[in-house]
Amino acid sequence: MTVPVTQHLKTPTAYAESSDMCFYIPQKFQENPPEPAEKEVYIEERKTEQFLVNRFSGFASRRDYEKVAAKLLEAATRDAVKGVDNSTHWIAGYQSPWKLFSRRNEVWFRVEG
Repeated sequence: MTVPVTQHLKTPTAYAESSDMCFYIPQKFQENPPEPAEKEVYIEERKTEQFLVNRFSGFASRRDYEKVAAKLLEAATRDAVKGVDNSTHWIAGYQSPWKLFSRRNEVWFRVEG
């Protein structure tokens, strides 16, 4: 499994309804990645970006991600962080779904500029 596996949520509360799941291609395959076998799967080259991130542990539910996202935005507002795009965000997982303990989860908001 590549890590992290991210899910780009196209609206603040859209989990499965409006999202893209992203898997990273390991460095050794990035020069010439394999062609996807399914038409819904595509390769996207992404530029370097900056994110505001909050890491948390546990077997996260949709509600857990929503709570962490809300707290992260609240902290960004309180600390006057400039350029936070709160119209969309990502969630990230680093372990297999079969690992039950010591899990690493993250919520990401893009920071412009």
